[in-house]
Amino acid sequence: MRVRVVPITHTPTDPARSVLLPPKLKRHLGLDDDASWIVLDDANEFVWPGVDLRPIARTKPGVWAYGVLPRELFEELRRRLQSVLTQRRTHRSD
Repeated sequence: MRVRVVPITHTPTDPARSVLLPPKLKRHLGLDDDASWIVLDDANEFVWPGVDLRPIARTKPGVWAYGVLPRELFEELRRRLQSVLTQRRTHRSD
């Protein structure tokens, strides 16, 4: 199975190409309290499971995910990511 992943950063990024994570969701996922953005224009694709995976902590060697996103947020991310990827392909062919 191939998966597409996007990074989460504390550095504010272009609002058109990122999504601010709600504080409640960050707490649910066990992340810190600082503002974080999902960066949509830095997507990577790889085979799951594979050598690109890293456990979330040394104390949890078999755990690679922090949790599941709410369906509404996941669908928004998927829709916006598809738009970013389409724009990227369009600009390459110009």
